[in-house]
Amino acid sequence: MKIIIVGAGAVGSYLAERFSSDGQNVVIVEKDPRLSDTLNSQLDVLSIAGNGASRGVLKKAISAVGDPVDLLIAVTDQDGVNALACHSATDLGIKQTVARISDSSLRSGLHNMGVKVVIDPDEATADELVRLVRLSGMSEHWEFAGGRLLLVGAIAQPNSPLLGRPLTQVAAAYKRRDFLVVAIIRDGDTMVAKGATEVEEGDHVLMMVAPRDVRFAAKLLGIRTRLANRVVVTGDSRLARVAIRKMREAWLSVVFISNDHMFCRSVADADPKVLAICDDPADPDTLGGLDLGERDALLALSEDDGANTLVCLVGKALGVPMSVANLTNPHYVGLLEGRGIDGAVSPRLLAASSILRYVRRGVVHSVVTFSDSDAEAIELDIAADSPVAGRQLMGINLPKGSIVGGIVRRMTPILPRGDTVIRPKDRIVVFTLPDHITEIENLFHGEDT
Repeated sequence: MKIIIVGAGAVGSYLAERFSSDGQNVVIVEKDPRLSDTLNSQLDVLSIAGNGASRGVLKKAISAVGDPVDLLIAVTDQDGVNALACHSATDLGIKQTVARISDSSLRSGLHNMGVKVVIDPDEATADELVRLVRLSGMSEHWEFAGGRLLLVGAIAQPNSPLLGRPLTQVAAAYKRRDFLVVAIIRDGDTMVAKGATEVEEGDHVLMMVAPRDVRFAAKLLGIRTRLANRVVVTGDSRLARVAIRKMREAWLSVVFISNDHMFCRSVADADPKVLAICDDPADPDTLGGLDLGERDALLALSEDDGANTLVCLVGKALGVPMSVANLTNPHYVGLLEGRGIDGAVSPRLLAASSILRYVRRGVVHSVVTFSDSDAEAIELDIAADSPVAGRQLMGINLPKGSIVGGIVRRMTPILPRGDTVIRPKDRIVVFTLPDHITEIENLFHGEDT
């Protein structure tokens, strides 16, 4: 695909790097000339310095990437610039546009301005945080097909029944349960699970389950799930504000801690039922004074990875059962998950997940990316003329780095086995490493779709 990205912040630069590694043809437009020069030297993309809302600058970008352009993504930190960039792009003949819009009051009527898709990474991240808090102890909780299939993940604990035996033996021991281990992330390497695979203590395990078996999946991982009723939020960020609102909408008690008095006051004014404490959130005395217990969760949501990591480490030392950090550096996730933090979230990864469905070929409903792996889980439909329709999974030549993790057929979830037959109109979830994405697209959609 030919893609133009407007804005080279955390989200834009990440998308540019990911798309470039996929083999997409990418041009990025960035108003800061120094940042534009840095991108040109560090990434295998062309960066153009200029205002992405300008028709003249966009014409230059179109000329550089080649007309016609398939997709424009506007992800600057200014809603107005993003909307105007989409408007100019539509006038210039770009049919698919995506805009990052943070102010919900601006969203009505955006379609008339040429904005086809609106994303808000902070809103999406806050929704994920609510799901994690509701199932305390898990590090991932993704829904597919309207919640009929779930992808959950956590660190395998010392008491996990998965340890020390092949997955085929585990499956045989729990025949009445609907679960399928799809991948293991160990020391930064992602392995697609096979029947002979054995889980080791400390592995990050990803598992597809039917909704009724999600707590059983946690038990398999040695996780004792707890329903939190109080959430402690730290961080002077928009993500923290949105997360607080989402937690309150879920009827959870919220404590907010910040040493920024103005930010604290604004949080308290927005919702008087939120307890706002003006103090250092990494101070053991501050967190210790909350008497953290089994029904608490700690969310460190500043824009500083180091500060978030420190808050989580202090919270874990004080006994909080669940700590989640907002992390932009994926290396931190691999080092700390299961040791200092229980889970990590990243708005830029959520933005990538929202946008990747428009880049992947076929009828794709959603794409999930991960904080400590470059693999993807792709939710897609099987067309009547798909080369895999009517065939058993064991007879399909799947790439070694891929696995069909789940199927929804006529609203019913299926955790597939080797003799499962893929049928037209099935909705499937494929977990795949990045090197095999093109093969997966060709296999499930054919060369010409």
